[in-house]
Amino acid sequence: MAGAPRALGSASRSSWSFPPRPYTSHVRAIALDPNAPGRLYVAIEAGALVRSADGGATWQDRQPGSPFDSHTLATPPSAPGRIYAAAGDGFMSPGNGFAVSDDGGETWRREAAGLREHYLWGLAVDPANPDTLIVSAAPSPNAAHNPHAAESAIYRRTAGSDWQLCADGLPDRRGTVASVLAAHDAEPSAFYAANNAGLYRSPDAGATWQRLDIPWPDAYRGTRTEGMLVTRQ
Repeated sequence: MAGAPRALGSASRSSWSFPPRPYTSHVRAIALDPNAPGRLYVAIEAGALVRSADGGATWQDRQPGSPFDSHTLATPPSAPGRIYAAAGDGFMSPGNGFAVSDDGGETWRREAAGLREHYLWGLAVDPANPDTLIVSAAPSPNAAHNPHAAESAIYRRTAGSDWQLCADGLPDRRGTVASVLAAHDAEPSAFYAANNAGLYRSPDAGATWQRLDIPWPDAYRGTRTEGMLVTRQ
């Protein structure tokens, strides 16, 4: 890694903050590097994406061009060095919500072609193909998280293509909070999405979706989904 390691965020920490109050920043996401033991990536909401090469003993601060407000990280095992980030950066700067690095976070690029909303929340990668992934997106934080003003969508992308809207089988974008997304190594090409309308599964890498027959109380429609874990028995 370029630059000298330092304590977690010692250089940029004074600029971290989380609305509506200042100085309430927090760790939003942690991702392990499956190809480099001891290396991990931590997303601070909001202010930085920091890295450690020694299991958290020392840290390297954010790199120029790295995402500022990452919400979800992914490090696909079959693509060494790659990091995907779904971030809120695009809310104030459209086109900057999705970030990808191919060198362990040294350099970053933003890829937004096809996205109509730029505040990104959830992200999941196809276990069978690191170039196939989905994200959840909204016009703003309020539209992503407030059920009374909700408006969100899910997009998918495959290698060499722009982002494409997923609509087949999913609830209407109006009234739906930004989905939490997940995949599982035992189910190639399958994705899961959870939101205030229910739990959905795609068997074909996000092309089509089906609502799972799981009880979803009406009270859930007035809340947002905080997280999801997919396991296999």
